[in-house]
Amino acid sequence: MTTARRRLDPEQRRGQLLDIGARLFAERPYEDVWIEEVAELAGVSRGLMYQQVSAGLDSYIAYFTKNPHGVLAVHQGSLSGDQTIKEIIDWELGVLQQRMLDALALDGHLREVGTAAVRGWLAFTKAVCIDQLQHATMTAEEMRELCLRTLVGALGSSAHLEERPR
Repeated sequence: MTTARRRLDPEQRRGQLLDIGARLFAERPYEDVWIEEVAELAGVSRGLMYQQVSAGLDSYIAYFTKNPHGVLAVHQGSLSGDQTIKEIIDWELGVLQQRMLDALALDGHLREVGTAAVRGWLAFTKAVCIDQLQHATMTAEEMRELCLRTLVGALGSSAHLEERPR
């Protein structure tokens, strides 16, 4: 049964999704709760649940595309060995990782697995963007889709993001 859709501000929507998830997890095992069901009960599309990651990824790709010389200098050129630059990059990736893990709301061992998955995904995404600057083999849309599919694969059942047949 689908709930009627209604517009909520982002904090209200997040709270609603967390409440629905908590209720479902209290009723049955974690692996039996699907993201599609949470979205349906909240009256939102599954796409809305990925909107934040997708929008952030678009911004990341756009930054790399608009600043190719600076990006390559920082990640592979003479600046890549500078300790201050490394600390800034590590801090930035740490902030992104923390935001993603907070949004996933994983606990215990699943959070540990999620941490490794997100850390690896961020490194993968950076490598894809750098490769694109050097070889120009994909469109921005293809890069986004590749990175999103990889995130889904990396998180797998720990975040219930993978596609599942009904």
